[in-house]
Amino acid sequence: MNFLITLSILILLVSSCANSNTKSTTTDKNFTAKSKVGLLDAWEQSLPLMVKNCAAFEPPGDQRRRQVYELWLAQNDAKLKKADLLIKQVVPMLTPTAGVDPVKLIKANTAMVLSGDFYVLSAGEKIKTCKDFEIKADSYSADNRIDESIQYLEKWLTTSGRTHKS
Repeated sequence: MNFLITLSILILLVSSCANSNTKSTTTDKNFTAKSKVGLLDAWEQSLPLMVKNCAAFEPPGDQRRRQVYELWLAQNDAKLKKADLLIKQVVPMLTPTAGVDPVKLIKANTAMVLSGDFYVLSAGEKIKTCKDFEIKADSYSADNRIDESIQYLEKWLTTSGRTHKS
């Protein structure tokens, strides 16, 4: 999966969901916050979706992927919890919707894009992607953009007049 292409699509989805029920201005002060939410949500959902999607395409590696994923979860537990909390706090501020849970909407859109990104690959590309799972998990752990996004959103919450609780 090309993470940058997927991220770009997710940013557009988050932005369109956020702007669908609000007046758009020439300069959207919240665009960066939306981008950070999209990045965190994609980061949170990418590996578990890969484990699920790869089970059918490269069954011999399923047990190893699950082990790597469990290790990744343990290593990133605090960061995952913080990201999830920030998403739950920030998304409703960016996406005022009536009768729809904006967090569920964003998460469903992210899952759809990430899964679609996988399914458009050729059979050979899917198998290679699945076999490279451990490399992807390592790169997702080392991605500095995650820490930067968390810090940005914590500051954004504070400066937007809302308090952040860790």
